[in-house]
Amino acid sequence: MSDATPRARPRVLLADDYAPLLVSWRRILEPSCDVVDAVSDGRHVLAAAKVHAPDVVVLDIAMPEVNGLAACRELKSAFPRIAVVLVSAFDDTAFQQAADAAGASAFVVKSVAADELEGAIAYAFTGAGPFRAYTRVRRLTELTDLD
Repeated sequence: MSDATPRARPRVLLADDYAPLLVSWRRILEPSCDVVDAVSDGRHVLAAAKVHAPDVVVLDIAMPEVNGLAACRELKSAFPRIAVVLVSAFDDTAFQQAADAAGASAFVVKSVAADELEGAIAYAFTGAGPFRAYTRVRRLTELTDLD
C-alpha cells in the first residue's frame, strides 16, 4: 500500500505495563484496528514504532522506565505523523493538560476505555481536530443527555 493511499483500519501499537489490560484492549480493538504490537514500558515504544510503523500509539501515562508523557514527546519528535492516545487511571484535568502539551491527540480514562478507546483511536487516526479527552464526566454527561 502506498503512503498516499489512506488505510481503512488504523495500525495500532499498545503500551501499558499491566499485561491483562493489553489483552483486553487487543480484544476490544481487533474488529476495527490492526494491533501491530504491545509493549510493557515506555522504553520500548520508540523501537516498536520504528519496526511496526503504527498510525496510532496508545500509551499509559504511568509506565516504568520511561513514562507515557515522555514517550509521547519522543514519539512526536521522531515520528510526527504518528497519533498518540494517552490513557490514565486518573480522571484529572492536570493529566489531560499534560497529555495535550505532550502532543497527544486524545486522553482516555481507563475506567471508560472499554467504551471510549476505539472512538479515541478513530478520532486520532483521522486527525479530525484538536485534543479531545474521554473521561467519566464526559461519558456521564452524554448518557444523561440521552434521557
